[in-house]
Amino acid sequence: MSGETISVVERDDKGSGSKIFTVRGIMDAVTSKQMDDHVLPVMEGGESDIILDLTDLEYVSSAGMMSLIRYHVLMMKKQKNLKIVKPPNPVYHTLQITGIAKHLDIYDNVQAALGA
Repeated sequence: MSGETISVVERDDKGSGSKIFTVRGIMDAVTSKQMDDHVLPVMEGGESDIILDLTDLEYVSSAGMMSLIRYHVLMMKKQKNLKIVKPPNPVYHTLQITGIAKHLDIYDNVQAALGA
């Protein structure tokens, strides 16, 4: 699946102090690097919580899962929150069977993540 595309759209939720990244497409070894280009600078700044809206994520490879784990660890070090909006069932199932889901704060929608 390498070489597919990913779309990452960033927006501020000024009321909550969170940055929201809407991720669409395929998260694999190639596209994870593209996602890093958007997400890591915000995480390294350490000023906001991060919400990754994975509602429209079609596929996540092991490289994509490693990115999610890395994001989780970075945010813990910054004492900020990483919130994941639940991806479609096939992607969510992959996160569950690999054991990654139990380490992530996963919400049903963006509003629930903002309210937590």
